[in-house]
Amino acid sequence: MPWVIGEDLHFIYLPEPLTILKYSSPKGAANTKLTTLKPLNSLNLPKSSGSSCVVPHEDYFLAVLHYKDGLAQNAKYYHFMIKISNEFQILAVSKVFTFEGESIEFCAGLAIQGDFLYLSYGVFDSRAMIARFRSSELLHYMFG
Repeated sequence: MPWVIGEDLHFIYLPEPLTILKYSSPKGAANTKLTTLKPLNSLNLPKSSGSSCVVPHEDYFLAVLHYKDGLAQNAKYYHFMIKISNEFQILAVSKVFTFEGESIEFCAGLAIQGDFLYLSYGVFDSRAMIARFRSSELLHYMFG
């Protein structure tokens, strides 16, 4: 999950245990480098995978993760948001949600523009959708 903080590019490689990589490319170098950073905490998140990029909001960052419950044809995908500090501390984990209640859904993107938060998601690998929410209302609902 890409994450830009100032001029630095990071990636959340694993949500649990939280593993963050810092990307660097020295000037004039053909090779790039990924450095593993140690987060300040871990909240024992469900065994999840990344979905959206990490975006700034107020004085923290937001991201959407997902996890699969069940096996093979009986599996269902669930999502949750996390708030993260720029020191890589998980501040809060949201309620679990689905977009449409279908068994296969995945969040592909997260963007904030003005007072609105946009989530792009796919359903059954056959439909691409965009959901728009008033940021303050959605975040109040998700995090209380």
